[in-house]
Amino acid sequence: MEKQKKIRLKGHESFMVREGWLHKGITAVAENPYVFSEYMGADALGVGSNMAKAIRYWLKVLGLTREAAKKGTYLTELGSLILEWDSYFEDIFTIWLLHLELIFHREDATAWYLFFNKVAAEEFSKEELFRFMRQAMNLYYGEGRYSERSLEADSTVLLNMYIRQKGIKDDPEEKSVSPFSVLGLLQAEQKKYRRQQPDWNRLSPLIVLINILFYQRDREKKRVISEQGRIGISMEDLLYRENGPGKLLHLSRTAFYLYLDELSAGEYLDINRTAGLDMVYLKAEYLDILQIAQDYYKDRERQGGL
Repeated sequence: MEKQKKIRLKGHESFMVREGWLHKGITAVAENPYVFSEYMGADALGVGSNMAKAIRYWLKVLGLTREAAKKGTYLTELGSLILEWDSYFEDIFTIWLLHLELIFHREDATAWYLFFNKVAAEEFSKEELFRFMRQAMNLYYGEGRYSERSLEADSTVLLNMYIRQKGIKDDPEEKSVSPFSVLGLLQAEQKKYRRQQPDWNRLSPLIVLINILFYQRDREKKRVISEQGRIGISMEDLLYRENGPGKLLHLSRTAFYLYLDELSAGEYLDINRTAGLDMVYLKAEYLDILQIAQDYYKDRERQGGL
């Protein structure tokens, strides 16, 4: 009998992750691993108890913290890296990293996994999105296993996270904005929402490489090993299969190939288009996601910061 897939909805208490929350969260956890055991962290974070629960949830599903009975809440390697190099989450590279982490946390952020992988619609209203999400949930997880109200709440939070509302975008003190709105993956026009490909200048080729590494790790059993012992992945799979850059970064074929050419020119990977193979081969020295991120931050610092 197939084991039922785990689902989690509305772990965020209906609060999207807001500007400033992640900085507050990782600095508080670094200072006190038991911050969420003391009044749920509300006093330390300077927010209400429900918001503190939301911050705790977001820190976990964005890959910044883990929790253990005897250790409390502690920073992951990624959390520690960001605390050192971009603790205020000012670099869009950091937000892209967290975007990928969020979707790959499918058991704790089920709606995000579904939206980016299973909902194919390019344009939709809020009501249409909820219908598409419900259809995807029923198909991939089964009917009767979730609260429709919770799924609707997740759909609303997801939209609010990725869209920067008009009229407040230029106010640095506005705290109801999500840092994820800078990614440019969703656009709002009147009562419709549209997916869009991110601007070339706002998506580093290294994020595409990291997405490929996430994909390879997630689909370990289906990889192909070349004669030189390198990991090979079909370019078609990366474009169209679950958790590939085509879906998670919303890249067209043309844009994806341009990013691959950039990475190949930088000697991060090799491309083989002979005999109709269209394969990407990863190099052993560029398989460590954290090392790639750290090298990016160090290079940014050498060039004078943001």
